[in-house]
Amino acid sequence: MPSVETYHQEPIPVVKAGESPDEEPEGSWKVVREVAANPMVILLGVVYFCLKPTRYAILFWGPKYIYDRLGSGMAEAGVLSSMFELAGPISILLMGFVSDRFFGARRMPVSILCLLSLGGLLLALDHLPSTRWALGVSLFLLGFLAYAPDALIAGVAVVDFGAKKGASTATGLVNGMGSIGAMIGGVIPGLLQEGWGWQRVFTCLAVAVFVAALLLLPKWNAIPATVADESRS
Repeated sequence: MPSVETYHQEPIPVVKAGESPDEEPEGSWKVVREVAANPMVILLGVVYFCLKPTRYAILFWGPKYIYDRLGSGMAEAGVLSSMFELAGPISILLMGFVSDRFFGARRMPVSILCLLSLGGLLLALDHLPSTRWALGVSLFLLGFLAYAPDALIAGVAVVDFGAKKGASTATGLVNGMGSIGAMIGGVIPGLLQEGWGWQRVFTCLAVAVFVAALLLLPKWNAIPATVADESRS
């Protein structure tokens, strides 16, 4: 059977502009080298590294933060902090649709807008009222704004720019860099919270998120190279 791109008469993405898919043998070191040297894949890895600390800091330390703010039991703190994860599937489905429907399958605009909003909310979080509703809604919004760029960058954009034959390598590279960021996200609150307070923790996370957004901003209109391209987008 023909490939999906051939069937729909769409341009076929390639790792390196100007090549044909036949010049990229699947699983070869040639593909690995091209993916590892692809500036867009490297950029996505750096952006994912900057985003991942926020997701894992909130995931691991959310119950502790709720407990500190409300003085409630750990069970209630765990339920409220679960709002962060609850937002994930909703965010991914909705923002994936938005990127396809309104941005022509460009992943960067949605990711940039979510990252900027996420950074702003992180800076404001510790100044919100210490009520169950305020913190529950805030954590839901944090999850909504974090999971959309997380999925679009590591699960969709990286496959787009890695192309079919380089998708696995690109995904492994980007997710590997994200895993390092996740380790930092698990450690930062423990190192900073006791001496500096939660606001300093959220400020550090917000700075990393804003850096990710600024790195992506020049790639607002970026799309994968295809066999018809003479230069990478």
